[in-house]
Amino acid sequence: MEFMSEDHVAVINTILRRDPAVHEACARLAGPRVLAYRLEREPGGEPVHWTIAFEQTVQFSLAEAAAPDVVLVGDWSVMIRAAKANREGVRVDPELSVEGDEEILDEILQVLGLASDIATVPVTFPVPADVRRVG
Repeated sequence: MEFMSEDHVAVINTILRRDPAVHEACARLAGPRVLAYRLEREPGGEPVHWTIAFEQTVQFSLAEAAAPDVVLVGDWSVMIRAAKANREGVRVDPELSVEGDEEILDEILQVLGLASDIATVPVTFPVPADVRRVG
């Protein structure tokens, strides 16, 4: 199962829907929240969108968010390398810029951390084009 594929998102959403700790953490938020990622691929390519909704639970989506509270913007290749390294225990900055309310971001990052701890499942990571070997 590839990281942030439709299959991966379906599996983690199922785990999160069933977890009472995630429900409790979401209930402590000031209200429903939406965090979006907009990750640029190669120049001229379509951006990759990841959306995370915080309501009764945390739910991931691969659709572009209509009205997110916060958007994290960056490069898809850098984000994939950072996510893979972080899974391996190496902290790598994904070099994301923030658009939106940083106080809301601080509030939801705590819940996102809990959700990530609970719903991390084995995945393979796509290989960004700029690091693929040719030959």
